[in-house]
Amino acid sequence: VSLMLTAPLNVSLEPWAEMRGVHLENSIFEYYYIASLKGATPTVQWLGQVEYIMTLSDSEYDMFLTDLKARGIEPLNKLWKSCHWKEFSWFHAVAHWGLQNLVEGVNFFAPYTKFVIHPCGEKYWMTYMNTGVALNSIAKTVGTDAVPLYRKIG
Repeated sequence: VSLMLTAPLNVSLEPWAEMRGVHLENSIFEYYYIASLKGATPTVQWLGQVEYIMTLSDSEYDMFLTDLKARGIEPLNKLWKSCHWKEFSWFHAVAHWGLQNLVEGVNFFAPYTKFVIHPCGEKYWMTYMNTGVALNSIAKTVGTDAVPLYRKIG
């Protein structure tokens, strides 16, 4: 167990900013925060999206993720989809490359098929990091540098 001591978060912000946060009941000691201009739409949208995701059943969340992919939105901005075994050998690296390209090919048709493949641990991370999925769904991340997209929404 680690303990991090900081100044109160509201003291850390400029007077023109506000911070909103969420505590995930099913995850011990998991708190997430977002800061933006006071009254800015992104913080309200993010918190609303997190609250919406929390109401979804597993099958509804799968449909939500599939809908994001079908609209061209990368829920985790193409992160956390690599397989741990790709480092074992050059053969594993080539097999991993083939798998990732196969997945990209299948997922390319998601708008028409409503079917998505999540390689390796990607689905686990999409569930565990659902607050990030909420933010990326608002920013409409596509697998590139997300910072400009985050700045664009505030």
